[in-house]
Amino acid sequence: MKIKMTSVIFLFFLAFSTVAHAASDPVTPSKCVVTIERFELKNNTGEWITVISPDLQVDLAVKDPTLSFSNAGGKIPPGNYINFRIILSETFKVSGKDHENLTKEGGDVTISGTAHELRDLPGVFTAYKETEPTWNLASEGAFKIHLNFNSADSDEEMTLTRRRDFAEALEIKKGSFVYVWFLMDLQKTLYFAEAASLSNGWPKDRAFYFLPPKQIDTVLLTVDGRKEEMKGDDVVLWF
Repeated sequence: MKIKMTSVIFLFFLAFSTVAHAASDPVTPSKCVVTIERFELKNNTGEWITVISPDLQVDLAVKDPTLSFSNAGGKIPPGNYINFRIILSETFKVSGKDHENLTKEGGDVTISGTAHELRDLPGVFTAYKETEPTWNLASEGAFKIHLNFNSADSDEEMTLTRRRDFAEALEIKKGSFVYVWFLMDLQKTLYFAEAASLSNGWPKDRAFYFLPPKQIDTVLLTVDGRKEEMKGDDVVLWF
C-alpha cells in the first residue's frame, strides 16, 4: 500500500504532539518566574515609545506583576496614547512536583512549536531540546524553560498587548501617574511526561515542561484617574 509523503509528515507531527502531551494531569507550579523587559505606549500616530525597561523578575506563583511610574520628569511626551504593550522574556524559571516526581534544580529545556499566541496552545510541538535534565526524585528545584514558539519570530520575547487600540485615547500629561497590573492564572500549567520513544529531541527519560495558561485573566491599566480593565479576548500574548 502506498502512502503519500504529506500524509506521513502530518501523521508524524500529530503523533509527536500526542506523545508530548501524554503527560499526567498538569499541576500548579510552586514557583514560576518571568522577566518583564519593557513597557511601551503607542501614541495616536502609531509610534511605540519605550517608557520603562525594568528588567524585573516576578514569581507569578506568589505575586501578581505590577509596574508603576510617574511622568514627573516628562519622559513620556505629553499627548494621547491608544495602546500599550508589556514585553516579557520567553524564558521562565519553574519548579513544582507531580506526586513523587520533582523538578530538578538547574534543568534546562527548549520547546519549539506552532503556537503564535496563548489561545493557540498547545499547538504542535516540533522539537523538545533538553540541555540539562528537568526531572529527579531528590529535591525540588527550579528549571529553565524556553518557549520557542512561532518559528517566524526569531527573538526571545513575548508581547502582552490590547488586541485592539482603545476607542478613547489615554491622555498623559507631565506629572501623570501610570499603574499597570496583570493576572495570569497558573493552575494546571506544569506537566510531567513519561519517557517517549520518538526522537526529535524528546527525552528518553522522564521530564517536566511548562505551558502558560491559554488566556491572560485580567490586565488593569490606570492613568491618573482613568482605569482600563481588560479581560479575556481584550488582551493577547504573542509569542
